[in-house]
Amino acid sequence: MIVVGLGAMGSATADELAGRGLTVVGIEAFAQGHANGSSHGPTRIVRRVIEEAPFYVPIVNEAFDRWDALTVDTGTELVVRNGTLRIGPPGSDLLAAFRASAVANGVPYDELSPDDVSERYPAFTVPDGWEAVF
Repeated sequence: MIVVGLGAMGSATADELAGRGLTVVGIEAFAQGHANGSSHGPTRIVRRVIEEAPFYVPIVNEAFDRWDALTVDTGTELVVRNGTLRIGPPGSDLLAAFRASAVANGVPYDELSPDDVSERYPAFTVPDGWEAVF
């Protein structure tokens, strides 16, 4: 099996195929560590609860399982889980969709008042009467 392009997707594909016992050859046009890919840089965000598409949550859960396995294999921490903070006015479509996605997938979340947010995250100021979900 030949995988052309060893960026994030190509590397993951090659790893999965090799894990299934196939012989895999990966071909990459650029030197290791190049800056030409779509997922380069020191940080990325992965949202576990996705308001726009709750059906992605199980896919993200599987991705985290795979990141954890890769962490064990390499001995290097690759993902730091921080949680997600959503802030909006009461009745916000965003917060409703966040809650619905979390509930549909059994993901626990916390309801936070503006004071709770200020205490936990001093950099944020939430307007009075607004809500937050973490």
